[in-house]
Amino acid sequence: ALYQRALSIADDPSARSMIQPAQVDDIAIGLVSAYPTPDNWRSALTVFRDVHKLDPGANLDVMRLARAAHAMKGESDYNEYQQSALNKGLPGEAKSLIDEAAATHAIDISKPVFRDVRTSDAQIAKDKASLPASQKQAMAAANGKLAATTADAYLSYGEYPQAIALYRAALQKGGIDPGEVNTHLGIALVRSGDKAGAKQAFEQVTTGVRAAIAKLWIVWLGQGG
Repeated sequence: ALYQRALSIADDPSARSMIQPAQVDDIAIGLVSAYPTPDNWRSALTVFRDVHKLDPGANLDVMRLARAAHAMKGESDYNEYQQSALNKGLPGEAKSLIDEAAATHAIDISKPVFRDVRTSDAQIAKDKASLPASQKQAMAAANGKLAATTADAYLSYGEYPQAIALYRAALQKGGIDPGEVNTHLGIALVRSGDKAGAKQAFEQVTTGVRAAIAKLWIVWLGQGG
């Protein structure tokens, strides 16, 4: 109850100036560490996102954690996640999310906002077909930017070995945001089943709001995620 009360204060715009974002991070992490229910994960992550006003990429990574923690609830959550994925050029991830939500009757699939995503097969096929060439170019590039973006695409399609190799190449080549790439590497390793490797990747994220996002992923991993 105390954690929930603190989160409700943090989520109140009129009171938000009294609480620093780092305090919100501690409250969110404390709540889901002590009481890791899907509803508490949703409360913690929702307030965390609201307080930090995350950029689109960081917001997508928090939505990915919400999905992993079974903390998605209501059509607005699924719509925000799918729009975040589409805006990052990841149609495959948007479609897999909506297919999953349709299978569990979490959304009304007859609504155009969801139905249209499920009919994006041609766009997805074209995108996937371009990835081997992008991978080859990325490995030959002087910096890691193309490797990171190509890895993001592979991650979104569930092709984790390719994504992991490219994220590691991006980190080695440089010219990228290491916090973002290590976060994505951690997610790819989680989904591939390498929890120890994922924890190591998340632990490399030590600055900015992404450090708090990585800590939340580590908490979830510790709960058997």
